[in-house]
Amino acid sequence: KAGLRKLLEILSDQMKNLTKPEDFTVEAETGWQGYGVKVEQGEAIYMKASGDWTVGPIFGSCGPEGRSLDQMNSEDKTKCILEGPRGALIMRVASMENSGYIVGRQQFGAAPSSGLVQFRCNDQGEGGTFYKRSGTIKVTITVRKAK
Repeated sequence: KAGLRKLLEILSDQMKNLTKPEDFTVEAETGWQGYGVKVEQGEAIYMKASGDWTVGPIFGSCGPEGRSLDQMNSEDKTKCILEGPRGALIMRVASMENSGYIVGRQQFGAAPSSGLVQFRCNDQGEGGTFYKRSGTIKVTITVRKAK
């Protein structure tokens, strides 16, 4: 009983600092998008994503996990902003100019720096009709604030 009571106390303490989950819609055709969620370095971030978007007519549609690396050709790999699946949902903290993380369907981790959380599709196609991205991914983000 004492072990269970201690575990419940720890979980209760962890829950006190959670922010209310916030939902956002990330547009495929838009670059980095911020929604007012700010984090401090080291705070825990939990993200969950769902939906589909299209990266182009040949590539087709995919979910937030993007296309698996074995489904990508060498051209697909050159279209990625971050190394990883083309079309995947990616995030960064605004202060991380040239880096970020693959979110996929869900991700949990510590904020690498302080700033505004931003999301986008892992694709840097040239735009125009041939490479036009479309669709949306819904993201729910919860942050465990520092005490």
